[in-house]
Amino acid sequence: MAAGKNLAGTILEEMGCAVIDADETAHIALENTKQQVLATFGAEASQKDINLMNADGTINRKALAQIVFASKEALFEAVAESFMEAYTRRVSTILDDDTLDMEQIID
Repeated sequence: MAAGKNLAGTILEEMGCAVIDADETAHIALENTKQQVLATFGAEASQKDINLMNADGTINRKALAQIVFASKEALFEAVAESFMEAYTRRVSTILDDDTLDMEQIID
């Protein structure tokens, strides 16, 4: 859906605001937590004959979604809660710096 988020983000960045791209953040976080994701969902994926890995070694997000979004509890407990806690701590620490690098926040 074209809601103008990218344009709004660009305008805010040009005004000197820190802009966080949630999609980019989620992709980085997923790759940085790949081992935890595989440990958490690997057995269930195997039982359902779902391959969680792409040929290039990245997480297959569509396949993972088949498992994660099947259970709201799994989504909240395994991903959202721990990620958001870490994310909030990092952003609050880094926002005082003039240069905001997504890798700093997610690593």
